[in-house]
Amino acid sequence: MLLLLAGRDRCVELVWAYDSDYENPTAWADLIGKLKDGILCAFDAAVAQREEEVKRSEGQRQMPGWNFCTFFILKESLANSYEGMNLYEDALDTYNELEILFFQVLREKNLSWFGTLINPAPKDDSLPLLSHSKKPYRDLILANTISVFDFRTYLLARQCSILGYLGHVVEIARKAVAFLSAFGRRLRDIEEILPTHFIESWTYSSALSVVEQCDAWATGLEMNKATIASFNAVKGELVELARHQLDIIGISVGHLPNRPPFSMAFPSNSRRDGGTPATSSTQRISKSEILMALEDKNAFYKVYIGITNRAIELYATAGRRKFALKMHGDLAALDVHRGRLSEALQTFTSLPAHYAPHGWTSLESYMLFQALGIHTAAEKPRDREWIFILLDFLKAYVQDLGKELLMNTEDHIEYVTSLVQALHEATQEAESDLSHHDHPAISVSVPNGQARTADNRDGALLEVQVTNALPCDVPADEVIINLTGRDGAKLTFLENVKSLKPGKNAITLFCHSATPGIYSLHSSQVRMSRLSLHWLHSSTPPPSSSSASRSKKPPTLVSIPRDIRALDVRLRQPRRMELGTPARIVVAFNTGRNHVTRASVKLSAPSGVEFRHNEATLIDSDNDALEAGEDTFVLSDVEADKTVYVSVPHSDASAFHAMRVNITVEYTTLVEPDVNRSLTLVRVVLTSLPLAINVEDFFRGTRLFTRFTLSSTSHQHIRLKSTELRATRDDDGLKIAKAMPRSRTVTTITPEQPGKFLFQLDSARGQDREPLKLHIIYRVLREEVESVIESAVDSSLSESVSLQQYRAELIDTLVQALEKDASWVNRYEATGELIVPGIPVQDGEVGEALAHLIERILRRIKSRLGNGAKSSFLWMFPKCILLRLHAFVSFQIRSIRML
Repeated sequence: MLLLLAGRDRCVELVWAYDSDYENPTAWADLIGKLKDGILCAFDAAVAQREEEVKRSEGQRQMPGWNFCTFFILKESLANSYEGMNLYEDALDTYNELEILFFQVLREKNLSWFGTLINPAPKDDSLPLLSHSKKPYRDLILANTISVFDFRTYLLARQCSILGYLGHVVEIARKAVAFLSAFGRRLRDIEEILPTHFIESWTYSSALSVVEQCDAWATGLEMNKATIASFNAVKGELVELARHQLDIIGISVGHLPNRPPFSMAFPSNSRRDGGTPATSSTQRISKSEILMALEDKNAFYKVYIGITNRAIELYATAGRRKFALKMHGDLAALDVHRGRLSEALQTFTSLPAHYAPHGWTSLESYMLFQALGIHTAAEKPRDREWIFILLDFLKAYVQDLGKELLMNTEDHIEYVTSLVQALHEATQEAESDLSHHDHPAISVSVPNGQARTADNRDGALLEVQVTNALPCDVPADEVIINLTGRDGAKLTFLENVKSLKPGKNAITLFCHSATPGIYSLHSSQVRMSRLSLHWLHSSTPPPSSSSASRSKKPPTLVSIPRDIRALDVRLRQPRRMELGTPARIVVAFNTGRNHVTRASVKLSAPSGVEFRHNEATLIDSDNDALEAGEDTFVLSDVEADKTVYVSVPHSDASAFHAMRVNITVEYTTLVEPDVNRSLTLVRVVLTSLPLAINVEDFFRGTRLFTRFTLSSTSHQHIRLKSTELRATRDDDGLKIAKAMPRSRTVTTITPEQPGKFLFQLDSARGQDREPLKLHIIYRVLREEVESVIESAVDSSLSESVSLQQYRAELIDTLVQALEKDASWVNRYEATGELIVPGIPVQDGEVGEALAHLIERILRRIKSRLGNGAKSSFLWMFPKCILLRLHAFVSFQIRSIRML
C-alpha cells in the first residue's frame, strides 16, 4: 500500500499469507501509526492556519468593518476543533477568552453587532438553560440578529457542556448561580416590556434545569466527601434561588404577605410594593408549574413547600445547618400566614436552640421575635414556656442589637419595655420558681474588691455594679452575690431593690455573717418575683463555647476586713493543766457590740479529734446560761462587750503539736431578733506543752535529791514564776526543800538555756510511796509581752471611745514591730524594760490615732513614775516606744501539775 500525504511519502508494506490471520494487530501496527501521524499533522496544520486567521482578525479589531459576531464564529471553530480532538481544556480556554472579549465590548457599549437585549420567544422561560441546541444560535450570530440574552445563554451552555465533559459539576452550578443572579438583575431594568412574571419563570426553570443537568453529568463520577458537600451546597443555592422566585410571585399575586422573610427575595433594584407589575407584552409565560401556582393558591403552597424542603435537604446533606434552619423558619412563616399557628409556634420555638451554639444571633432574634408574636396571636397563656421564649429573645436582642429585626415595630424602646413589664407580671403569677443562667441583658461585677464593715451591727458592706443592657428599667426584687473562700467558706451579700435603670447601677450589698479573709466572686443573682437570673463567675466555661471564651479568666478577689466590734470566738489552752487527766480546750466567746440572745457553738477538727460538747462547762461565770448538747453547746442571754469562757474536753490529741479547729457559730441578737447569723472560723491551738521535763534522783542516806531540768520545746522563751514540789496529802513526816536563790523572782528558759531546779526530800518514816506533784507557774514570753501591750492600749483607749475601732490594728502594729526586731528581748528579760523599735507612722486617720496613742501612754506612765511606781523607767526614741514595766503586772497564771 502506498500513501502520499502533502508531498510526504508514506509507504507501508503489508505482508501476510493467504491463510494467515488478517485480524492480527501486529500486521496493521505500522499502518495505524502512519494514519495517526497523518491525522495529527493535518490537525496541527489546520489549527495553525486557523490561529493565524484569528490572530489576524483580532488585530483588525479597531479597524472599521470589524465584526464581533464573525470573529466569534471564527474563533469558535477553533474551540470546536479542540473539542473534536477531546482537548477540552483548550476548548474551554477559547470560550473563556471569547467571554472576556464580549465583556470588554460590553464595557465599550459597542453592541451594534447584536439585536436587542432580549427578544422573548415562546417557551424561553421554560426551556433548559444549558441546552445549546434549543435555538439556531450560530445562524443568529452569523446574521448579526442574536440578542444579548441568547448570546449569553449560548456561551454559558457551551462552557458548561465542556465542563461537563471534564466532570467539573460544582463549577457548572456556580457559574449558573452567578449568571442567573446577575442577568436577572439586568432584566429587571426592562421588566415592563417582558411578559408578566417572565423573569421569575425563567430563573425558576433555569435553576431547576441546571440541577437536573448537573445530576446527569455527575452520574458515574467519583467525588470525595468535600466535593460532594460542595456539590450539594451549590445545588441548594440553585433550588433556593428558584424558591425566591416563588416568593416574588406569591407576593405579587397575593398568595404571600409583603413582609419578611418573603419580601427579602426582592432584588434591591426592584419594586417592593407587591402587586403584579404592568407590562406592554402580550405574551404569556409557558412554565406549567408557575401558571398553576398563579391561579390556585393551594397549588402554589404545594410547590412552595416542595421546593423549600428540597433546598433544606440539600443544605442539610452539605452540612450547611444555618441555611437549612433559616428555610425551616421560612416554612414556619408560611404556616403563620396560612393560620396554622400551632405548627408555626412549635417551629419558631425549636429553631433558636439550633442557632445559639453557632452564634447566629440575627436568625435567633428573628425566630424568637416571630414566636412571641405568634404566641400573642394564638392567645396562649403567658406560662413558663412563654417566659423562657421572652428571655431568649431579650438575650438575642442585646447581643445583636436586634433593632433591624423588629422591622414592623416603630418604637423599639416602647416594645422592649412592654415585654419586660409583661415578663414581670408573668413571673409574679408563675406557679413555681424559675431559673435562667448567664443572661447577657444584666451583668453583675465588683469594681472595688474591698468590703467595709458596718458601723452599728455585725456584718460587711460591699459595693457592686449592676449593668442593665436593655433600653428600659428592669423590675427586680433582690441583688445577690456569693463569695467563696478557703476550705469551702461561703458568704452571701444581698440587698433589696425595686428596679434596675438602663446602664450602670451602683448598689451596696450587706452580709450578716462576714468572716474576715480573702474571697473570690463565685456567683451572682438577680431575683424578679419567682424568676432568678444566675451568673457563674469562677467556674470553667462550657465545652461548647469558643476557644477564646474558654480561656480562664482571673478570679475577682474580695477582701473582707476584720470587725473588732463583732462577735468573735477564740481558742486557747487551759490556764491549769494536769498531766494524766482528760485534755480540754478553752473557748473564749466574745460578744463584741452584740447582746446575744442565743448562740450555738460547734467545734470540729479535720484531724479526727472529737469534742465532747455535752461535758462543756463555764469558767468563772455564774450568771450566763449554758446548755450542753451532743453536737453543740448553747449560750443564752450574754450581754454586749462580755467574754464568756467555756471549757470543752476532747479526745487525745497528743500526737499533734497543734490542732486545727473549725468553729461554727449560729446566733441571734437582741437588736435584730429575726436575723439568724452564722459565723465560720478556723483557729489553730497548741496541744503540746512548751516545756520538756527531765527528772534525776540522787540518794544520800535518808535524803533524796531530785533535779528537774526544764527546757523549751520550741523557739519561744518561757518565763517561769515558780516551781514547787508538793505532796498529794498533808504529811508532817515529809519535808521538801527547794534550792533557789531568793533574789530571783522570774526564771527565763530559752531553747539554748534550760532551767535546772533541785529539791531535797527527807522522810521521817523512811520509805514513802505517796506520789508528789510538781507545780510550775509559767507563761510564754510572747503572751506576756502581748498582754503588756494590750493593757497599755486598752488603758489609753478607755478615754476615747472613737478610737476603739483601731484597737486591733494598733495592737497588731506594735506586735509586728516587736516581731521584726528581736533586740528588745534580752533587755526586757534582764531589766523588765520593753522597747518597741521602729514603729511606722502612717499617714491619714490611722497614723494620727497611733501617734496620739503613743503620747497618751507616755503621759500615763510618767504620771505613775511620779507616784512612785517601782522599777519603772521610760524613754522615747524617734519612731519607737521605750517601755519599762514590772514584768508580772496583770500576770496571767498558767500551771502544770505533774504526777
